[in-house]
Amino acid sequence: MKKLFLFLILFVIIAGWNYAGSSPPMYASDPSKVTTAQTITVDSETAHVIEKADGTDVLIVDTTNSRIGINGTPEKGLHILSGDMLLDNAQKINWKNAAGTSNTIIQYGSGDALVFGDGVTSASAMTLDTGNLLLGTSTFGTNAKQVFIIETDTAPTTNPANLIQMWSADYAAGDARLYIMGEGSTDKVIIGRGDIEAANHITGTTAYFSTHISSTQLKITEGTNAYMGTVTLVAGSGSVTTTAVASDSRIYMTVQTGGGTVGSPYIVQRTAGVGFHVSSTSATDTSDVAWIIISP
Repeated sequence: MKKLFLFLILFVIIAGWNYAGSSPPMYASDPSKVTTAQTITVDSETAHVIEKADGTDVLIVDTTNSRIGINGTPEKGLHILSGDMLLDNAQKINWKNAAGTSNTIIQYGSGDALVFGDGVTSASAMTLDTGNLLLGTSTFGTNAKQVFIIETDTAPTTNPANLIQMWSADYAAGDARLYIMGEGSTDKVIIGRGDIEAANHITGTTAYFSTHISSTQLKITEGTNAYMGTVTLVAGSGSVTTTAVASDSRIYMTVQTGGGTVGSPYIVQRTAGVGFHVSSTSATDTSDVAWIIISP
């Protein structure tokens, strides 16, 4: 009996020596028994694994590749292999840029709108709200649904290959319009206030124009380098300056307001990209002559 007692004492001493300095064991059945921080100091793709009773992986810590996997083996830093991710209380998703500055990328806006940051300053770049897609703004018209809204900002100055560009810009103060630029030219199509304005020309089939324009007015902007205007004859002649005229342009004229001895106006000379000269069959014609340029 004395020998057995001495053996038990020796066993307890050896066991205590081997355990000294190590962290207390983790109790899977009762986590409350773990009262100190646990440190895993091993390089392994399965350094720490939490499983269900059936052996299905719930959490895997890969210390070799610095990865954490949820519901499976991770392939990236944080890898959720199944199940949805939930952020409660309208929490944001922030990313750091190359300079190390944290910016908001995704967040809830007012009225549960989903707001995407610009990745640089956390400013709103795009918003999804009530089915509307908004660029650079959170404002849209009354009752708008499934509408695309663009806020006025900086317009492009170049036309890269294989794309078109659309933006909002002020045509005049208080008159924001839609601008469209294609690949082949920096010339723009401008749409707004019921008007469509093109830098060069608008093409279409005869059937289209007879169906869509016959019931309304065809408006052409006049002014500097325009395709339409008027010229007042002096002693039966007058000049028009416009870069719109081409060598093959068709120039149509009619007397708008008669003056002097009214004659018939006709083209005497034209210079492509510069303008054209008008004369009348009457040397004393002082009429206002309307003209329009159409190029084939």
